[in-house]
Amino acid sequence: PKNIKEALNDECWILAMQEGLDQFERSKVWTLVERPCEQSTIGSKWVFSNKLDETKNIVRNKARFVAQGYT
Repeated sequence: PKNIKEALNDECWILAMQEGLDQFERSKVWTLVERPCEQSTIGSKWVFSNKLDETKNIVRNKARFVAQGYT
């Protein structure tokens, strides 16, 4: 998918996104909290890709939730 709206219309991509979020929980690398007043937040986005086999067939969908840097 080119964006989150397209991904949310496909159950396979929804499962891939859930798997990505589950990895964060299992690794205990983040905790979701309320944003403190007058504090900026770190941007984030989903990055979508397909894992292919040697014959270029899609083996699985991969969705990564990543931080966006500031410029």
